[in-house]
Amino acid sequence: MDTLEGIEKLAKRAQMQRIPAFAVSDQVMARLRFGEVDATSFAVFDFLAGIFATAASIIFYIGINAWMHIVSPLTQFFAPLQEVSLW
Repeated sequence: MDTLEGIEKLAKRAQMQRIPAFAVSDQVMARLRFGEVDATSFAVFDFLAGIFATAASIIFYIGINAWMHIVSPLTQFFAPLQEVSLW
C-alpha cells in the first residue's frame, strides 16, 4: 500500500463520519441562573508581593552599599606606590 493511497482512504473515511452536535446553551444558562461566581482572592498574592518587594529593597540597599565600599583592584595595585617619594 502506497502512503498516498493510505491517506486517501483515511480522508474518505473521515468524510463519511457524522459531525457530532454540541449543545452547550443549556449548561451556560444553568450556570447563569445559579450564579456560580468564581470569587478569587488576591490577598495571598498581595502578601507575597509585599514580602518579595521588601526583600528586594533590602538586598538592593545592601548591594549599593557594598558596591560603594568595594576597593578597585587597580587601586590596590598602585597602593604601594603612593607611599614612595618620587623626589
